[in-house]
Amino acid sequence: GIMDKMRAALDSAAFEGTIGLLIIANTVVMAVEMQYVGLDLGNHIQFEGMDNSKEVWPNAATVFLILERIFTIIFSLELAFRLILIRFRFF
Repeated sequence: GIMDKMRAALDSAAFEGTIGLLIIANTVVMAVEMQYVGLDLGNHIQFEGMDNSKEVWPNAATVFLILERIFTIIFSLELAFRLILIRFRFF
């Protein structure tokens, strides 16, 4: 039935690959965000050569927050689908 097709889709290489790429993308976003935070901290402590991150990357904090929420929703949905469709075999 439809549940079997959805289980097969969850176990597919394409789905696993997509989730893997999203994990990598999330990691890159977190690394860039840490660079942004470091730039801001360097400016705050008046470290030589550090520019104000809000001037260098305007609206970056908002973009990081939105991306964080998007990744959280996607990964939460993936977990929910796995728990519903695969149940305790997941663990």
